[in-house]
Amino acid sequence: MSTARMTQMIRRANLTEKDRTWFPRGLKSFAKFVHALPQQDLEFHQTEVIKFLKVRKQSGRPAGQRLQAVRAIEFHRNLGET
Repeated sequence: MSTARMTQMIRRANLTEKDRTWFPRGLKSFAKFVHALPQQDLEFHQTEVIKFLKVRKQSGRPAGQRLQAVRAIEFHRNLGET
């Protein structure tokens, strides 16, 4: 599913206000990291997610922001499985 479509679904999902704010940001960050376009379906490979998180850590992102990115990726992945 693309980040554009996922952002729409996040806004309608039964999530906390914080998650509705940060999940799209985390997904957009990951999409930018893997050079995906907004309408392009995202694929989450373990190695790419790990690289993404390492780069975010090295750039000084707080653990809480990295955790939100992981939660957004999990939400995206789980929604795609249903």
